Amino acid sequence: MRYTWLFIIPPIAIVIIIFVAWYRYCIHSHDRDLRRVAVIAHTKTIKFLPAYRRAARHYRILMICAAISLLVTLFSLTASAARPIERQENKSITENRDIVLCLDISGSMYSYMGDLLKYFKTIVKGLKSERIAVTIFDGKPANLIPLTDDHDALLEIIDTLGADDSNNSYTYTSRFAPIVSGTSTSAIGDGVMGCVNSLDLSEKNMRAKSVIIATDNMYGDNTQSVDIGQVARYAARYNVTFYGLFTGNNSTYDDGINKKNEFKSAVEDITGGTFHNSGGEWHSVYSELENVDVANLTAKKTVNGKMPTTAEKFVFTFERLDPDTGEWKKIAEVNNDGASVNYAAKEKDGNLKLGGWNVFRITETDIDSTTETLGSYTLSTATYYAAVKYDSISGAKIASLAHYYEEFDQAS
Repeated sequence: MRYTWLFIIPPIAIVIIIFVAWYRYCIHSHDRDLRRVAVIAHTKTIKFLPAYRRAARHYRILMICAAISLLVTLFSLTASAARPIERQENKSITENRDIVLCLDISGSMYSYMGDLLKYFKTIVKGLKSERIAVTIFDGKPANLIPLTDDHDALLEIIDTLGADDSNNSYTYTSRFAPIVSGTSTSAIGDGVMGCVNSLDLSEKNMRAKSVIIATDNMYGDNTQSVDIGQVARYAARYNVTFYGLFTGNNSTYDDGINKKNEFKSAVEDITGGTFHNSGGEWHSVYSELENVDVANLTAKKTVNGKMPTTAEKFVFTFERLDPDTGEWKKIAEVNNDGASVNYAAKEKDGNLKLGGWNVFRITETDIDSTTETLGSYTLSTATYYAAVKYDSISGAKIASLAHYYEEFDQAS
């Protein structure tokens, strides 16, 4: 609530109404001011007439209804004037990173499935609050659960991928055939492409994006429409990083392609991720996920409800609250770009501190000297606050998305 003080108006109004009613009652009861009334003889018996009593009762009911309507209207108008805004009390926020667990479930992966699923559960438990999706593939990909921070649901989905009592790769892969069977089997490139597209690749998604791929990269001729290298280049355009869990060997096939090196090159050389062979090396992957050590702070500027022109430039001051001294420290002055006001607070610049919540203040403080189209423009007095959580999680530094508020006590 922005103007909570307005809620004192209804109680004051009630007190005034009660006082006026009491005062008028006292005047009429004791005839303190006979000069304001017309004195008529022989009217005392009128009050005992049935018609008079009915009229008096109806009058009292109407007055009570009118008073109630007045109070309800007054309270509603007060609540509207106080500008109620939604306040987010739950600070168990989604971290600033999206991850897809990408699993090859073709027959050649069957013997590794137990260890892989166990490790995927370790990842889910270790990363706490990131958004995670699970996608499997063979001839084609199938997204089992979209990006979510409901880690209990993720663990349940991973459990459904466990081997059955048959201990047979054919019966295992047959369980998922309705959703992953394509025109061929082991279409590695197509499968990983499906994993990449399980991410939100839109420009508005500023989270770090990662795909953890478990595969032996075993595919035959003409089984995939794109290869792993092409998919990696596509992913790199959207700043998606691959992390490879390789379960195969160094076998070289008749076509001369070394499956391990092809997969490793796609992961390390193209997307900048890390590559791991099967076994103990897997268990360092989640500590190597990309750091998110930048907090992107944004605001929107309008002039008379419209987007500013290219000539209309304003100065916005970004400040960070020093938790030790309680004082605001100026960290940047930024011009708007049209309606957008953007600033990236970075740890390396000293403007983002590790170990909890960082609170920022954004205010409009000046008009750029080149602005000539605004005339008698008055600077906005609005102040906005942003809260960003910055912690080390599973060995990786993660800054959350900024949460914005109109009141300081909501952000602190």
